[in-house]
Amino acid sequence: MMKSFIHYLFVCLAVAGVSQAQTGPGALANNEPSYLNLRNIHVGQETIHVKNFTLKRDVGIFLFKNGVFRLLEPVKGKITGAVFSGEATFDLKPPIPVEQKYLAILTKGQPYQENFGGALLRFTDGTEEELRKAAVTDSTPDSGEGNGVLAEVQQQLKKKLKTNLEARLLEDVLSSHQGEKFIAFIKGRNYSNKTIFDIDPHGTMKPEEVSLLTWDDAHAGLWTVFHYSKEYAAGTASSSEQNDPFRIDHQKLDISINKSAYLTGVAETTITAAQHGVVVLGLDLFPTLRVDAVTGDKGQPLHFIQEDKDRDADFAVVLPRELKKGESYTFTTRYSGKDAISNEGGGNYYQMASARDSWYPGLSFWSFARYDMTFHVPKGMQLVATGKLVRNVEEGNESVSEWTTDVPLVAAGFNFGKFKREQGKPFKQPYILETYVNPEPPDVIKDLQHSGDEFEASGKGHVIWLKTLGSMSTVSLMKKAMGEAQLAVELYTEYFGEAPYKRLAMTQQTSPSFGQSFPGLVFLPITYFFDSTTRHQLGWEDAHGYFKVVGPHEIAHQWWGNTVGLSSYRDQWLSEGFADMSASLFLQAFYTQHGLDDYHKFWADQRWLLTQKNKEGKRPIDVGPLSLGYRLDNAKTGFDVATSLIYPKGAYVLQMVRFMLRDESVQDPDTHFKALMHEFAKNYANRSASTEDFKAILEKYMTPEMDIDSNHKMDWFFNQYVYGTEYPSYRLSTLSAQTPVAMWCSRSN
Repeated sequence: MMKSFIHYLFVCLAVAGVSQAQTGPGALANNEPSYLNLRNIHVGQETIHVKNFTLKRDVGIFLFKNGVFRLLEPVKGKITGAVFSGEATFDLKPPIPVEQKYLAILTKGQPYQENFGGALLRFTDGTEEELRKAAVTDSTPDSGEGNGVLAEVQQQLKKKLKTNLEARLLEDVLSSHQGEKFIAFIKGRNYSNKTIFDIDPHGTMKPEEVSLLTWDDAHAGLWTVFHYSKEYAAGTASSSEQNDPFRIDHQKLDISINKSAYLTGVAETTITAAQHGVVVLGLDLFPTLRVDAVTGDKGQPLHFIQEDKDRDADFAVVLPRELKKGESYTFTTRYSGKDAISNEGGGNYYQMASARDSWYPGLSFWSFARYDMTFHVPKGMQLVATGKLVRNVEEGNESVSEWTTDVPLVAAGFNFGKFKREQGKPFKQPYILETYVNPEPPDVIKDLQHSGDEFEASGKGHVIWLKTLGSMSTVSLMKKAMGEAQLAVELYTEYFGEAPYKRLAMTQQTSPSFGQSFPGLVFLPITYFFDSTTRHQLGWEDAHGYFKVVGPHEIAHQWWGNTVGLSSYRDQWLSEGFADMSASLFLQAFYTQHGLDDYHKFWADQRWLLTQKNKEGKRPIDVGPLSLGYRLDNAKTGFDVATSLIYPKGAYVLQMVRFMLRDESVQDPDTHFKALMHEFAKNYANRSASTEDFKAILEKYMTPEMDIDSNHKMDWFFNQYVYGTEYPSYRLSTLSAQTPVAMWCSRSN
C-alpha cells in the first residue's frame, strides 16, 4: 500500500509540475498523465490464484497449471497487465502450412511447446476478466511480489529491444473503444527465456497480427508470424490488408541543414483516421532527431512521446480529441538533431541509410503520400530530391530549393553536396535524366591519398599502390551513369511501361558498398564511379558482376518498389527479385561484346548465391520460402540468408515466368511477358501490390501449357517456388522405343 501510494503521489506531483511548465519547448514531452502512469506502473494489490486454467489467444494456448497472477495498477480505470508466477506451458501451432514448416525447422521437427515458471502479460483486451473468472481459493502464501519481473521486462524493452510498449498501450487506454492488444513476455525453459507472443490488431509485423519471437543472443529472431486464424478460416487473410489506425495523406516539410550536417525540420502532417477512436499517432522518426514541440490544427501545443535517443525513442503524438473513421487532422512537428546526416568532407554529405525514410515523422516505407518540400542547405551546395523542382535560388548564405510531387510517393528522399550536374535524355522516352557527382573526394579518400604521399616519402615501397590511386575523381564516369540511365529507361519502358516520374537523378553517395532507389532519385556507391583499376587497388572487387548491375538494378526500382509498392514484408521479392531480373535483361540487351557471357554469368552467380552454405552451415535455398522475406534472418540460420535468397530466387522466379510465356513463333518472343508486366505496373501504379495480386494478373496471361492442374490457376508454381523451398533442377532420363521404320527415338526429361 505504501509503495502504491508513494507512486501515485509522485505521478500527481509530476503532472502538476507539467501543468505549470507548458510554455517552454518540449514541455509536453512524455508528460501526458496516463502515459506517465503506464511508464511508471507497478504491481497492484489484486492477486488471483489459478489452477489448470487455459487461456487461448488465437492459436496460442496457455495452460496455467498452478500459480498466481498479480494485476498491475489500473490506468484510467483500465487494467493493462499481470505478472504470473507458478507452473505453465504455452503451445502454438500456426494456422497455415508455410508457417508450420518454418517453425518446425527452428524446433527441429518438434511441436512448439514452451514450459515456463514466470511471465509478464500486457493487454488492453480485457484479459483481467478471464483471470478473475478463473480464480480459485488457495491459502498458499504468495512468494514474491512481481515487481522484479515487471522491471526486468521494462528495462529490456528500453535498452535491448528499444520499443516503447507504453506508447502503444496508450493508444487503447485513451480511446473510448475496446482495445485488442495482448503481449506475453515468457521466461521459457525449452527454447528461450526471452520469448514474446504478441497479438496486435494493427499488425505485429504489418499487416499480420500474430507473432512469436525470441530476443536472446542464441535464438534471436522471428519464429512465426501470421494473420488472425479466423481470417484464414474465412478466406480473408491478405497481405493487402490495411490495419494501420490512420494513413498519412500529405506532408509539407521545411528542412534546414547547416555545414556541420545538423538538421532542423518543420513537418506539417495531414492524416486521416482509418478507424474510430484514434487519439494517439505512432510515427517513425530517426531517434537522434529530437522533437522540440508539436502543435495542433489550431496552433495549440500537443502532448507527444519521445524517450532518450539511445533507448525506446519511438515518436508518438497525442491528439486533443478522438477522431472518427474518415476524419482528417493536421499537426505540426518541430524537430532537430545530428547524426541523421554526416559531413564527409570536401562538400560530401552522407545521409544514414537507416534515416532515409525517417528524416521526417511518417509511417513505414511504402506508405504512399504526397509531398511539398523546401530545403535550405549551405550556399554552394546542390540538392536533388524526389518530386518536381519548383524553385531553386540562393538566399544569403543558403541554397534554397522547393519540390512538389504530382503523384503519391512511397517515401521522400534527397541527396546533396558540392555536386557537378549533367543532364541528358533517353533516346525516345520523355524523361529528363541527370547525374550528380562531387569532383572533390571525401576525407576518407583524401586520407588514402595523403598516406600514399607519406609512404612514398619514407620509401616504403610495399604500399606504393596508394600513390597510384591518383585523384580518384568520380567525374570521368558520370557518362557511365548517364549512359546506363538512357539505355535502362528505354529498355524498362519497353518491358514494363512508363514510370510516373519523368525525371531520374543518378547521384553519388560516399558509401562504397550499396545503392538505393527512391522515386526519381538513385543513390550509387562512390566505388561505382571509380574505374576497375582503382577499385581493385582499394580491395573492391567486382564480386558477382556487382558494378555491372548495381546501376540497372537501382533504376529498375523506379518500377518495382517505387511505382509499385509492397503490401507487406512477404512481398519483398516483388521489389528486389524483380529489380535483379530486370538487371539481367539489361545485360542480355547491352553487354554483348562477348556474346551472352555476362548474362549467363549473372545467372550462374545467382545460383551460386542460393546454394552456398554460410558459416552456420545453411544454404539460403533450404532455409525457407521467398514469402518469409527478411524474417529468414535469425540466430540459428544466420543473418545473411535472406538477402541471398530474396534477390536471386526472386529473379529466378520472374525469369521462369518470362520463359513460360515466351512465344518463339512471333517476332518478339517476350510479347506476352511484356503485356503481363505492363498491366501489373499500370494496375498498381502509386499503390502497393502483393504476391497474390501479381499471381492473379499472371493467371490472365498463362498459356494452356502452364495450366498444369487444369483449373487456370498458378498455384502449382507459386506453392513450389514462392511459398515453398523448391529449386529448379534437371533430371535426365531416357526412353527408347523402336518405331515402325526400325529407328530408335530418345526422349529426355
